[in-house]
Amino acid sequence: MKTTLNTARTGLRLLAFVAVVLAGVSTVVGSGGGGGGGAPAAGTPPAPVALGVVGTVPAAGAVDVGPSTAIAITFSESIGPSFGFAVEGPSGPVAGAVSVSGATATFTPSAPLVPGSDHGVAVVGVTGVTGKTLASNTHAWSFKTAVAPVPTLALSAATLNYSATQGGADPVAQTVTINNVGQGVLTGLLLGNVAYGAGATGWLQPLSLNTTTAPAAFTVRPVTGSLPAGSYSATIDVLSSVAANSPLTLIITFTVVAPPPVIALTPAGRAFSASLGGANPASQTIAIGNGGSGSLSGLSVGAIAYSAGAAGWLQASLNSASAPAVLTLQPLTSGLPAGSYSASVAVRSSVAGVAAQLATVSLTVTAGLPPSICLSPTPIDFSAAQGGANPAARAFTIDNCGGGVLTGLSVSVVYGQNPVWLQAPTLSRTSAPATLTLQALTGGLAAGTYFAAIQVVSPGAAGFSVLATFNVGLPPPSIALTPAARS
Repeated sequence: MKTTLNTARTGLRLLAFVAVVLAGVSTVVGSGGGGGGGAPAAGTPPAPVALGVVGTVPAAGAVDVGPSTAIAITFSESIGPSFGFAVEGPSGPVAGAVSVSGATATFTPSAPLVPGSDHGVAVVGVTGVTGKTLASNTHAWSFKTAVAPVPTLALSAATLNYSATQGGADPVAQTVTINNVGQGVLTGLLLGNVAYGAGATGWLQPLSLNTTTAPAAFTVRPVTGSLPAGSYSATIDVLSSVAANSPLTLIITFTVVAPPPVIALTPAGRAFSASLGGANPASQTIAIGNGGSGSLSGLSVGAIAYSAGAAGWLQASLNSASAPAVLTLQPLTSGLPAGSYSASVAVRSSVAGVAAQLATVSLTVTAGLPPSICLSPTPIDFSAAQGGANPAARAFTIDNCGGGVLTGLSVSVVYGQNPVWLQAPTLSRTSAPATLTLQALTGGLAAGTYFAAIQVVSPGAAGFSVLATFNVGLPPPSIALTPAARS
């Protein structure tokens, strides 16, 4: 910090100080050694008064002088050892020792001078080796010491910005460094309490400093946890009892974004079987839902990837470009030799950040005619009004569309992302032909379309799956009379 000498105040004090020094030279003589000085011998012409001052340290009027600086004055010739050399600070005379070397006299303070203060210096009764003396017998000047060094806080970053996906991983931690951009030593560092903005609190991991003396550091990491999507903020004060600018505030922002839509396939794959040279197996479907948030649109079927053996034996199509949608799979067995085949169908979305999902398809072509599961009638669909009565139960027939005997039948339901909306299915028997009874349950379902995969399996046949849908509509309007009658 730059200081300024108060010349008016210092000048008045120097005048009084010099008067005191002149009145008692013996009390401020730097060294008591004899020789080389004193009055000239009797009968000798008086020496010319021409002892000059070559320079002083510090210079007259100097500011920002170091408190430990030795004070010196250099004359135009070597001087004798007997003279007055005194220094005054803000609290009075300064204790110290005087030494002479040739033409220079030096005053070394016993302790550092008071920082940021005016000081006066007076030298009285100096005699050169040729008998020359100072004009007016005195030389005085003043200076000002530098202020005490003051540490200053500085942070490597004034603001930390974070972002994360709702329900996802915590963002990467960031480290803040505390430095001293002032003077001296920056000690007593500590972190204040975290002040959270509107929205939520407690979303920062506990903070701690690695040391209480600069340079120091601390790590900041938000916790995503169960925070809803939104923008959050917090501030942390960095403090020091010795810093000129304490406290210094660190600003933290945390943006939590809603997760993108997610393609959900129910089920994730389908299996087909066919006889060599026979008809194509019945098509099967896969429900496509949104397993994330927002709107899942721009759906399309990508290229079909075939494993070794054959290609081009599968058709795939979507009934809608927005979820919920249905993917229909149709194997084409004409010309395929007996064997096992597999493929994967990519379902994509044009919405940014949505990953494609693969539906797996297997096809077994057998030389003999194995049992084959057929179900009729199709489609399996139900409808009801929200909050209304359950729709009527429906019965479906399971037949053997292949050869041999179809036994060991069992039925299961896969809901995927959908809630449970079917009563447990019942089979009249475990061998074909059998009757499958399904009952949709309205319950507390909101208006909308719900899907389920009805899977029928038998140890001797390829698995069979068919998509069931349940359309729950809004209840119809009704007339309400209040009151119901008048008399």
